[in-house]
Amino acid sequence: MVSTGEIVMQYKQPLKILILAAEIVPFAKVGGLADVVGALPKSLQALGHDVRLAMPRYGQIDPARFDLQTVLDAVTVNMSNFRVQVSVPRERLVRHKSTLLYLPPRQDCRTLP
Repeated sequence: MVSTGEIVMQYKQPLKILILAAEIVPFAKVGGLADVVGALPKSLQALGHDVRLAMPRYGQIDPARFDLQTVLDAVTVNMSNFRVQVSVPRERLVRHKSTLLYLPPRQDCRTLP
């Protein structure tokens, strides 16, 4: 290890990292979690890792504002004792050089508190 405060990647091959969060800046923010999840990918990518983000597609997220593109259409998801048909939009995050997948929220969780 280097003692100058420099971070050295200990793995020879980059990791593939998926970060799942309830909120991510600038799409949805209630507390500090959104800030952390919004900043973390940049640091991980600086170490050479492939980072993807996923969060619920809340009703207040405007698809036109964020140029969402559907990547999975008509996918059946088993939810406890019922099934729901969903599509999964995504956005390419230029500033993070990563992809954000919007997962459909539960029927009773369409908006942030």
